[in-house]
Amino acid sequence: MRRYEEEPLSSFGEVMQPDEAIEPILARPVRDALTEWLTEIWAADELAEVGLAPRSKAIFFGPPGTGKTTLAHHLAARLGLPLAAIRPDRVIDSLVGQSGKNIGEIFDAAEREGPVVLLFDEFEAYGQKRMSVRYSADQAHNSVVDTMLQRIDAHDGHVIAASNLADDLDPALWRRFDIRVELALPGPSERRRIVQRYIAPYGLPKDALRV
Repeated sequence: MRRYEEEPLSSFGEVMQPDEAIEPILARPVRDALTEWLTEIWAADELAEVGLAPRSKAIFFGPPGTGKTTLAHHLAARLGLPLAAIRPDRVIDSLVGQSGKNIGEIFDAAEREGPVVLLFDEFEAYGQKRMSVRYSADQAHNSVVDTMLQRIDAHDGHVIAASNLADDLDPALWRRFDIRVELALPGPSERRRIVQRYIAPYGLPKDALRV
């Protein structure tokens, strides 16, 4: 799919507004990691006084359906920012060089339309380990990874990657994320709270919610 200059972020995914976010049900380690990151961000002025800056790149990884996008949207909402959830099917292109160009356009659009939190969903689609070049497809894949590395390094805003296959990611990309949060399948406490949230209108007694 051919694209033209100054594509909006909505061309590459969904732009989600802060008032559309819902509060996720999180395990304690995930909740603690989120609180720590938000505290850093809100203390940006104090950190600047001692020559430091809050971290701005995070990767959320774990099995499908564990709430990675919901968590990213909640974080963006806490910052009062929209979340641009980038979909790989809108970025990866069969034309040689187009996928890298699309990635560049995403970061350019974020700078024009920002501030915004960028979420790259299914990050393994862009970031699988680079390989020895035997075919043109190998070179094209390596080029996509290189472009992603360069644009993440140059971007001043918040970037979140969400991956179901973290072990497949290129080590150099993995190192770009100074916050790494694993979202595991919900435990008994989280499952109970999820059930409570969705059956609340029916008033099921607490004893019936035992897991």
